[in-house]
Amino acid sequence: MALLAGAPSLAQELRAGIWQRHDLRFQYLGFTTLYSCDGLVSKLRVLLKASGARADLQVVEGSCTEIGGHPDRFAGARLVFHAFMPAAADSSGSGLGAWRKVHIADGRPFDLSQGDCELVEQFRDLVLRKAFTTRNLTDRLVCVPHQGGRSFSLDFEVLVPTDP
Repeated sequence: MALLAGAPSLAQELRAGIWQRHDLRFQYLGFTTLYSCDGLVSKLRVLLKASGARADLQVVEGSCTEIGGHPDRFAGARLVFHAFMPAAADSSGSGLGAWRKVHIADGRPFDLSQGDCELVEQFRDLVLRKAFTTRNLTDRLVCVPHQGGRSFSLDFEVLVPTDP
């Protein structure tokens, strides 16, 4: 994946890890950008993949009041995915993991734009911090309601398997 750096070097810290399943409900609350339920599902898939979720992830429409692809003030989704986590000290884990750099910003991945700032902010708080093993998280998310056109970025390292 273009957002994740190449294979870890031999000098890089390797950790025993396991895939952990997560089943989360994501209710979007934004003021600047509204999404159709399909549009929200698509953006959440992009964010999960960029963050290192296993390829078999599922994002399904949740509570939606609008049909036919219209923007929905209450768009939601159910996220079912696996994230690579450090294995317990008394366990050998199911594989080795290493830290990979991830950069999410307007235009990276290409599916994201400046209007997605509030979504990325909520994804950081409701999904990334709760379900993924990350470090060195820095963000430039200054999402001002009703004011689009602002750049944003979110940088972090995530634990991913060395042999997916």
